[in-house]
Amino acid sequence: MFSDDIQFPDDKLLTLGHPAILSERMTCGACPEQWEGVLVNGVHFYFRYRFGRAQLGVGTTPDNAAEYAMMHQGVVVSDSLSGMFTDQAVRVRVFAELFGRIYPDHLADDVHFAREFGELVAQIEGDAHE
Repeated sequence: MFSDDIQFPDDKLLTLGHPAILSERMTCGACPEQWEGVLVNGVHFYFRYRFGRAQLGVGTTPDNAAEYAMMHQGVVVSDSLSGMFTDQAVRVRVFAELFGRIYPDHLADDVHFAREFGELVAQIEGDAHE
């Protein structure tokens, strides 16, 4: 089976490295590189890198997070043929940049973060359903 042939580097090297992440996992290693997870407030996220562009979405479910990501342009990281990060530091920096665009005033205080970010997600999802 093809999936048995896929070899990822040591899992300790593969991380998005953001303090707002409670859990994360890489669901595809290349073309696109994809990550799914949950933030400290219980909100799901989806991070994707394909065609040289990285996108991040958030939502109350994994599907909502993926839909949100696909509705936004994201950031150009490399040429249009690129579909995986080859540098861990770039992966971490790009995730942090996109996270900062969605929630620019992230604080270390998890309670404040959960309340404020949860309200933002509810507003975004409410706008999407109108």
